[in-house]
Amino acid sequence: MTVTKRLPKTNAAVTGGGSALGRYQDVIVGRRSFTGLLYFEFCTWLSGVPGALGLLLRQVFWPRLLGSCGKKVYFGRNVTLMHPSRIRIGDRTVIGDGCVLDARNPTLETVLELGSEVMLSHGVVLSCKNG
Repeated sequence: MTVTKRLPKTNAAVTGGGSALGRYQDVIVGRRSFTGLLYFEFCTWLSGVPGALGLLLRQVFWPRLLGSCGKKVYFGRNVTLMHPSRIRIGDRTVIGDGCVLDARNPTLETVLELGSEVMLSHGVVLSCKNG
């Protein structure tokens, strides 16, 4: 029999013991690295930058957050990434404004994988917790 490690419920993970910063890193960032946290926060700040400048900045900086990211991938405004290192995105993919990509999983390296030439319309939520 295989025992699968499951994530704690989000409420318990957010309100549980330990430091608030550690809980935030566990639930949102997906790792406890100070430099990784700073880079994640910088990229999160870029999420709200409007227009062509925002598209360009996200196209330059966001791929480093992900497990892998193809060429010509565009991220709209106010996209939310959870555990981005577990997300893989193919070439020529568009993530529309307000999308949520939730790849929280305690064990798998790749939790959410989008192929090439995928388009997620505005406000799409892909939640693959324990997926």
